[in-house]
Amino acid sequence: ALVYEATNLARRRLLHRRVAAAIQTQTRSAKDSAASLIAHHYRLGGQDAAAADFYRRAGDHARALYANREALDHYETALALGHPATAALHEAKGDLHTLLGAYSAALRAYESAAAQAEPAALARLEHKLGQLHERRGQWELADSHFCAALDQYRDAGAASELARLYGDRSRVAYRAGDLARARALAEEALALAQSAGDAEAEAQGHNALGILARQE
Repeated sequence: ALVYEATNLARRRLLHRRVAAAIQTQTRSAKDSAASLIAHHYRLGGQDAAAADFYRRAGDHARALYANREALDHYETALALGHPATAALHEAKGDLHTLLGAYSAALRAYESAAAQAEPAALARLEHKLGQLHERRGQWELADSHFCAALDQYRDAGAASELARLYGDRSRVAYRAGDLARARALAEEALALAQSAGDAEAEAQGHNALGILARQE
């Protein structure tokens, strides 16, 4: 600590950059597990772009291990350091906030992502916003976002995504008490899933119709 404090800033930065490079060389096969340490040294070495890239990698690694709060911290640092993939990072933050039950923070993150996203990503973000409002019990808002995603999925020919979207719309209609509409949407979801060959979406459709059948 004494030597570090006595070292001038330029020398410290050079040493931090060398440490980051050395760790990368030594951990080629497990670079992601060391990403946060590499990022830390690049940041102290004054190389914000490299640090931001490794903070994002560290976030992805932590997320894969379900260390959600740690992943959030890494993504936020990557954004603060000017990582260019702002829309993707905000979307990832929205996903993590949703898992943690921080719905207001998730809403802000998804809206930030949508404001900066490429057109191809907007349908997915609208779908996620709908699911978020559904979690909050806001049925009309949820369906409005699902409808916004609907046309974009159709234009893209995204059959599996459409099937899952109809399944989500059916669930919202059911929770809102509109059983007839819920059944019609579930049947459409099942037909789309079968057409797309999506077993998971097909199971979702059968599940929705089974729940509705018990209400009759």
